[in-house]
Amino acid sequence: GVKTEELNGRLSATAAYYDISRDNLAYRDTTREIATGRSPYYIFGNSEASKGIELDTNWAVTDNYTLIAGWSHVTDAETTKSNNPTFVGRRFGGIPENTYVLWNRYTFNDGPGKGLTLGFGIRHNDGTNLSQDPNVAVWLPAFTVYDAMVSYPLKLAKRDVRLQLNVKNLTNERYREGSDGYFGQARTIYLSAATRF
Repeated sequence: GVKTEELNGRLSATAAYYDISRDNLAYRDTTREIATGRSPYYIFGNSEASKGIELDTNWAVTDNYTLIAGWSHVTDAETTKSNNPTFVGRRFGGIPENTYVLWNRYTFNDGPGKGLTLGFGIRHNDGTNLSQDPNVAVWLPAFTVYDAMVSYPLKLAKRDVRLQLNVKNLTNERYREGSDGYFGQARTIYLSAATRF
């Protein structure tokens, strides 16, 4: 990977390439589970390979506006060796080809809203299969999730306190992700207060 800083540190970026191989893995063999009536049935000695690139950028556009962006692209994520030939060449379950992340944060430096910070972000995953097992034909659709935050500094009991409200999954999108296909986090609201001693 490489990392760079430009514009007197206001712009930083990283780029990474990975190539990972794993051996002697256990897979569930649903073909034999169906044929024998025995569950779970595992096959051993499987091998996997994954390759991809990751890009991240953090840009302080102005003194009060920051933009963060990221992209992950998985070029290969497949079984390379297995006692069950139907697994070979199939993509891992729950690994989207592309994931995008974008976050904006703006702080008001003057006026009646001085110190108020607003943030808004987007995360998107491409659709992907749930399992590399050919007997598990479940597709995880693509999804986009929005997050937001607002924070404000004030005085409480003569102390400097920052109140912050975060909302995860702003539109309450119903989606599944990960290798187990679990439902993602529903709309969740957090309220916090922070101070220093």
